[in-house]
Amino acid sequence: MAQFILRMGILISLLSSCKSLRPDSLTKDLIVSDSSGTPYLFFLVDSEDKSTELICRRKCTGEPNAVNYKKLCSDHNDQASYVEPNLLAPTQLAKYFKYIRDPHYIMTMNHPLDEGLSNELNVLFNGKNDSKSFDASLGDPKKVCEIKRSKHQPKVISLKLKSGWYFGDFHQGRAVVRVGKKWGYIKKSGDYLTGEEPEFGYAEDFSEGYAAVEINKKWGFIDTTGEFAESLAARFDYVRHFSEGLAPVRVGSKWGFVDTTGEFAENLGPRFDCAMSFSGGFAAVRIGKKWGFINKSGINLNNEKPKYDHVGNFSGGFAAVRLNGKWGFIDSSGNNLKGQKPKYDKVGYFSEGLAPVAMLGKKKEKNNMSNLKWGFIEESTGELAENLGLRFDYARSFSQGFASVVDDGWLFIHTSGQELKTEPQKFQGALSFSDDLAAVTTSEKDKNNTKWGFINNKGQFPGGLGLKYTYARGFSENLAAVQLGKDWHYINTQGTAVLTFKYKNIQ
Repeated sequence: MAQFILRMGILISLLSSCKSLRPDSLTKDLIVSDSSGTPYLFFLVDSEDKSTELICRRKCTGEPNAVNYKKLCSDHNDQASYVEPNLLAPTQLAKYFKYIRDPHYIMTMNHPLDEGLSNELNVLFNGKNDSKSFDASLGDPKKVCEIKRSKHQPKVISLKLKSGWYFGDFHQGRAVVRVGKKWGYIKKSGDYLTGEEPEFGYAEDFSEGYAAVEINKKWGFIDTTGEFAESLAARFDYVRHFSEGLAPVRVGSKWGFVDTTGEFAENLGPRFDCAMSFSGGFAAVRIGKKWGFINKSGINLNNEKPKYDHVGNFSGGFAAVRLNGKWGFIDSSGNNLKGQKPKYDKVGYFSEGLAPVAMLGKKKEKNNMSNLKWGFIEESTGELAENLGLRFDYARSFSQGFASVVDDGWLFIHTSGQELKTEPQKFQGALSFSDDLAAVTTSEKDKNNTKWGFINNKGQFPGGLGLKYTYARGFSENLAAVQLGKDWHYINTQGTAVLTFKYKNIQ
């Protein structure tokens, strides 16, 4: 699976060379074989209520190729199942579908499950997919995945998932790594956290001094020394990260919240059908098919029972909520932003006083997600900001004064609406700013020569950070993981490699 992740920087550039970002022009399905050799077919469809996009999965009955995959994979509807892209670690799988080129698109727009996502891919490919975690309101999986797709038959990308390696971002001085089939952590010195090679079945980023890890099909938390906290041993069925002193954990089919002693917080025992980490003093929880928010005392926001179809976490003082097919925002008192009821077709999250929103165009195309136009609304007015109206094909939330948007290519805009002048002006891919730098990529005629680099907030490529990397992740704690050839490095903001991992040594 890690080789699959490592190739992501190359493969996304192949897809991003297509001009459209739209599902109606989807041209590639994906066939992936897990480590046991079992092949699965993945493809993109709309949910029954047209509110979100889903990635469907079908198990194949033999080794497929571009000629026989329809017979071996697509015709077995009795084995169809679906997973929402935001349950699939979109940074890894969803980028194969050119509509979902942004790893945050599904994650933040359509569902609250924006925590602990990277584990879901691992869970899926190990056959431990938990259908109870999917939102039944999106439709019956078999019915949804039996929808006939475009008359243009998609092509196939065949890819084997085998053991390999992966390098994550640094959080609290530690970065998640995968070597072979095991996950663990490295320190900024390059040493393994525990002095030993990775040992976990999966590992998440550190947060508030703890990291969620899986071992022997059970989840728990380790501390910054790499040891299991005595009261947080691997005894849960699934967990999310600690935030504001509490972590959601699943026991059987129910979720609750534990503190750092490992005990369930008062009134927060396992009674929810799904739960997210706390943010802004509230946590999103689902009871039955409806979502709502609770505080740390377990009291519902505004004393209202869960009533929303979907929600997002609180960010910048507001949370995205979906009701009756439309998205809007509520504040920490449960009131609609400036009294406005949900009216958008897609939304992002508030950051730096602005939030991306999208609306469909002509009524005759009201269910066609390709007709979305994005802009930004202001926290102060609840209205579209000046010079930031509905004019983009896609938009991310602001970070460090800039937002990456799609307008016939990726570019950056300031909170004032002015474009950041770069050379070239538009890119084939772009990540958000962090540590005052943003990773960008351009595609050349030879797609195998796609290069990544970093621009600063003046639109320039600083010395040592030009377009030369095979793949690049964003900066975190002033370090970024980059691939150069087959080798991986962590570089600092001057472009100097401070840690190097040689492919031949890992092999």
